[in-house]
Amino acid sequence: MDMKTFNQILEIAFDKKVSDVHFEVDNPPFFRGRGQLLRSKLPKLTGEDTTFIVEKILAQNNKTLDSEQKELDAAYSIASGGRFRVSIFRQRGSYGIVMR
Repeated sequence: MDMKTFNQILEIAFDKKVSDVHFEVDNPPFFRGRGQLLRSKLPKLTGEDTTFIVEKILAQNNKTLDSEQKELDAAYSIASGGRFRVSIFRQRGSYGIVMR
C-alpha cells in the first residue's frame, strides 16, 4: 500500500458517508454502511500494508506504539477535510485498524 491508495480509500469512505473503514490482514478493506459490513473489491491486505497504515497514523499524531501496547486510539485527517477517529489494535501478530 502507498499513501495515494490509503488516502483514496479514506476519500471514498468520506464521500460515501460510511460509518467505519476496517483494515486487517488477509482481507480487503471493509466499509460499514447502513449497519452492514461491505467488502471492497481491493486486494487483500498484507502485514506490511497494515503496518504502513499504522505508521502513517502514528506519524500524523506524533505518537508511538511500543511492543507492550495492545491498542491505541488516535485521529487521522485527510486533505479534503475529513477526520477519522482511529482504533489500532494487535490481533494474531499483526495490526487491525478501524477508522470512524
